[in-house]
Amino acid sequence: MKPRSKTANREGREPSQRQLKMGEQIRHVLSEAALREDLRDTRGQPITLTFTEVRCSADLRLAKAYYVPLGTVEEAECTFALKHALPQLQAAVAKKSTAKFTPKLSFVYDRSFDQADHLRDVLATL
Repeated sequence: MKPRSKTANREGREPSQRQLKMGEQIRHVLSEAALREDLRDTRGQPITLTFTEVRCSADLRLAKAYYVPLGTVEEAECTFALKHALPQLQAAVAKKSTAKFTPKLSFVYDRSFDQADHLRDVLATL
Protein backbone atom coordinates (compact mmCIF):
# COMPACT_ATOMS: atom_id res chain seq x y z
CA MET A 1 0.00 0.00 0.00
CA LYS A 2 1.36 3.38 -1.00
CA PRO A 3 1.73 5.88 1.89
CA ARG A 4 -0.55 8.87 1.68
CA SER A 5 1.00 12.30 1.31
CA LYS A 6 0.32 14.86 4.04
CA THR A 7 -0.87 17.26 1.37
CA ALA A 8 -3.23 14.76 -0.26
CA ASN A 9 -6.52 16.09 -1.52
CA ARG A 10 -9.29 15.88 1.12
CA GLU A 11 -12.05 16.08 -1.48
CA GLY A 12 -14.76 13.55 -0.75
CA ARG A 13 -13.73 13.10 2.87
CA GLU A 14 -15.42 14.25 6.02
CA PRO A 15 -14.43 17.76 7.14
CA SER A 16 -12.00 17.97 10.04
CA GLN A 17 -12.91 19.45 13.41
CA ARG A 18 -10.89 22.55 12.47
CA GLN A 19 -12.91 23.04 9.30
CA LEU A 20 -16.21 22.58 11.12
CA LYS A 21 -15.26 24.97 13.91
CA MET A 22 -14.04 27.64 11.50
CA GLY A 23 -17.13 27.24 9.31
CA GLU A 24 -19.46 27.70 12.26
CA GLN A 25 -17.52 30.75 13.46
CA ILE A 26 -17.72 32.33 10.00
CA ARG A 27 -21.45 31.54 9.76
CA HIS A 28 -22.12 33.40 13.00
CA VAL A 29 -20.06 36.40 11.90
CA LEU A 30 -21.75 36.53 8.49
CA SER A 31 -25.22 36.35 10.05
CA GLU A 32 -24.48 39.26 12.37
CA ALA A 33 -22.76 41.28 9.64
CA ALA A 34 -25.60 40.71 7.14
CA LEU A 35 -28.03 42.26 9.61
CA ARG A 36 -25.79 45.28 10.21
CA GLU A 37 -24.79 45.84 6.58
CA ASP A 38 -28.40 46.22 5.44
CA LEU A 39 -28.16 44.18 2.24
CA ARG A 40 -30.05 45.71 -0.70
CA ASP A 41 -31.22 44.30 -4.02
CA THR A 42 -31.00 45.93 -7.47
CA ARG A 43 -34.04 48.13 -6.75
CA GLY A 44 -32.59 49.34 -3.45
CA GLN A 45 -35.01 47.31 -1.37
CA PRO A 46 -33.58 45.71 1.78
CA ILE A 47 -33.32 41.93 1.78
CA THR A 48 -32.78 39.49 4.60
CA LEU A 49 -31.20 36.13 4.28
CA THR A 50 -29.95 33.41 6.50
CA PHE A 51 -26.69 31.54 6.20
CA THR A 52 -27.36 27.84 6.57
CA GLU A 53 -23.82 26.48 6.41
CA VAL A 54 -20.24 27.49 5.73
CA ARG A 55 -17.81 24.93 4.35
CA CYS A 56 -14.10 25.63 4.57
CA SER A 57 -11.35 24.13 2.46
CA ALA A 58 -8.79 21.87 4.12
CA ASP A 59 -6.23 24.69 4.35
CA LEU A 60 -8.91 27.16 5.59
CA ARG A 61 -8.10 29.60 2.78
CA LEU A 62 -11.50 29.32 1.04
CA ALA A 63 -14.98 29.34 2.52
CA LYS A 64 -18.29 28.68 0.75
CA ALA A 65 -21.22 30.25 2.54
CA TYR A 66 -24.61 28.73 1.71
CA TYR A 67 -27.56 31.08 2.08
CA VAL A 68 -31.35 31.12 1.79
CA PRO A 69 -33.37 34.33 1.35
CA LEU A 70 -36.20 35.04 3.75
CA GLY A 71 -39.36 35.99 1.92
CA THR A 72 -39.92 36.04 -1.82
CA VAL A 73 -36.55 37.32 -2.98
CA GLU A 74 -35.08 36.02 -6.22
CA GLU A 75 -31.69 34.33 -6.32
CA ALA A 76 -30.31 37.01 -8.68
CA GLU A 77 -31.24 39.77 -6.23
CA CYS A 78 -29.43 37.97 -3.40
CA THR A 79 -26.38 37.42 -5.58
CA PHE A 80 -26.32 41.12 -6.44
CA ALA A 81 -26.62 42.17 -2.77
CA LEU A 82 -23.92 39.75 -1.58
CA LYS A 83 -21.56 40.75 -4.39
CA HIS A 84 -21.78 44.40 -3.39
CA ALA A 85 -21.52 43.66 0.34
CA LEU A 86 -18.60 41.21 -0.05
CA PRO A 87 -15.86 43.66 1.05
CA GLN A 88 -17.76 44.55 4.23
CA LEU A 89 -18.58 40.91 4.98
CA GLN A 90 -14.99 39.86 4.32
CA ALA A 91 -13.76 42.61 6.67
CA ALA A 92 -16.17 41.49 9.39
CA VAL A 93 -14.87 37.92 9.14
CA ALA A 94 -11.27 39.18 9.23
CA LYS A 95 -11.94 41.27 12.32
CA LYS A 96 -13.55 38.44 14.31
CA SER A 97 -11.39 35.58 13.04
CA THR A 98 -8.66 34.11 15.19
CA ALA A 99 -7.04 32.25 12.29
CA LYS A 100 -3.73 33.21 10.75
CA PHE A 101 -5.39 33.82 7.37
CA THR A 102 -8.86 35.07 6.56
CA PRO A 103 -10.63 32.72 4.18
CA LYS A 104 -11.76 34.10 0.84
CA LEU A 105 -15.56 34.04 0.85
CA SER A 106 -17.84 32.81 -1.89
CA PHE A 107 -21.62 32.56 -1.69
CA VAL A 108 -23.82 29.70 -2.92
CA TYR A 109 -27.62 29.63 -3.02
CA ASP A 110 -28.73 26.71 -0.81
CA ARG A 111 -31.14 24.54 -2.79
CA SER A 112 -31.49 21.82 -0.15
CA PHE A 113 -34.77 23.29 1.16
CA ASP A 114 -36.26 23.35 -2.35
CA GLN A 115 -35.17 19.73 -2.86
CA ALA A 116 -36.71 18.73 0.48
CA ASP A 117 -40.02 20.37 -0.51
CA HIS A 118 -39.98 18.58 -3.86
CA LEU A 119 -39.23 15.24 -2.20
CA ARG A 120 -42.06 15.81 0.30
CA ASP A 121 -44.45 16.52 -2.58
CA VAL A 122 -43.37 13.35 -4.41
CA LEU A 123 -43.81 11.25 -1.29
CA ALA A 124 -47.23 12.79 -0.63
CA THR A 125 -48.46 11.66 -4.06
CA LEU A 126 -47.57 8.02 -3.38
